[in-house]
Amino acid sequence: MTQIKWSFAVITNLLISIVVVGGSWLMTQSDLQRSAYEVARIKGDSLFHLIKTTRSWNSSHGGVYVPVTVGTQPNVYLDTVDRDVTDSLGRKLTKVNPAYMLRQISDQLEGGDVEIRLASLQPIHLLNAADEWEKKMLPLFEDGQRDSIVSLEGDTFRFIAPLPLEQSCLSCHQNDKYQLGEVSGGISISFPAQQIAQLVDGLVAQSKNRYLLVFCSIFLLGMGMFLLASFLSKKLANSADYASELLQLANLDSLTGVLNHRAFIENSELEFKRSQRRGSELSILMLDLDHFKKVNDTHGHQAGDEVLISIVDQIRFNLRDSDVLGRWGGEEFCILLPDTSEKSAYQIAERIRITIEKMTLNLVQDHSEENISITVSIGSAERKKSQSSVVSEQIKKADQALYKAKNAGRNQTLVFY
Repeated sequence: MTQIKWSFAVITNLLISIVVVGGSWLMTQSDLQRSAYEVARIKGDSLFHLIKTTRSWNSSHGGVYVPVTVGTQPNVYLDTVDRDVTDSLGRKLTKVNPAYMLRQISDQLEGGDVEIRLASLQPIHLLNAADEWEKKMLPLFEDGQRDSIVSLEGDTFRFIAPLPLEQSCLSCHQNDKYQLGEVSGGISISFPAQQIAQLVDGLVAQSKNRYLLVFCSIFLLGMGMFLLASFLSKKLANSADYASELLQLANLDSLTGVLNHRAFIENSELEFKRSQRRGSELSILMLDLDHFKKVNDTHGHQAGDEVLISIVDQIRFNLRDSDVLGRWGGEEFCILLPDTSEKSAYQIAERIRITIEKMTLNLVQDHSEENISITVSIGSAERKKSQSSVVSEQIKKADQALYKAKNAGRNQTLVFY
């Protein structure tokens, strides 16, 4: 009888182990296959932002001049009086605008593992004409979609993201129907699916070994231990996402993704103490959006949220990895700059202020678009090496400088003295 009960327990435990572990295994494999698309999107987004940043750099300089070569002839589509010049050494130079620069990059990458090109339904340059896949995707952007698109075509991942018309594009598109901010085309990126398949296959092999170990543990420990192990297995499967979510809730501002008030104070106190121990310089910036209430009142809080997110992106772009950025509250942000003197802090603050002042935000409301501009006021305060103050005093000084900047007319940086 005992032998029969034992055999029944072993068989039951085996069947349950196969069902539970096998089912979980199949779901994991399905999740891993879906994750391949997300990995492809992340890779595409990274390349897209790199190209977009490169284009912005070119645009911010009004184009760049390069020597005329066989591969780089004057851009016949660029109608400017200063397209071709001769430098002091007698070399013939031609201006390369963002579109022509991307064309050059595209030619360099053609035939490689990654191909990047500018695609348009109404191209100025015939080589930028959309292919059949791009012709299906580009109308989606013209209809208002702003998220990138990823698709697996055969053994190749295709990625495309919208490219709104900017001021620098008008020299070539001045006769087109497009207006500033409208999508005139997109950046199309292609890369072999095998690159991501290798990563997914590696994860599959790793998960296979882990699930085999779990299966053996469940079977040997019995029904009672199986229930516990099954529970822990499910918890472990979600632990990474759960821990990340908890960390975000605890430390990050839910809207902008920067440190919240409490987390900023904690990080600043640690950095402040380190600065005191080393006797190094340290500065704090307090930044506040000018007339932000008017944005919320005029365009709504959703538009205000979009403005805050865009402002944070610009601030981050002008900071170092060692700098600490936090949302102090509402439209006010605090920035801690380790190893930064008063003069350097002022330069960083001005760079941020000018960047924000120059940017134009495109808000879409009720099927209409409106461009708005935002300015910020900034207060700066440096911890003097001879002082032994606490971080709250330093923040208070920066806040006082910000208050004076507001009263002095806004859109400026003032240093606490």
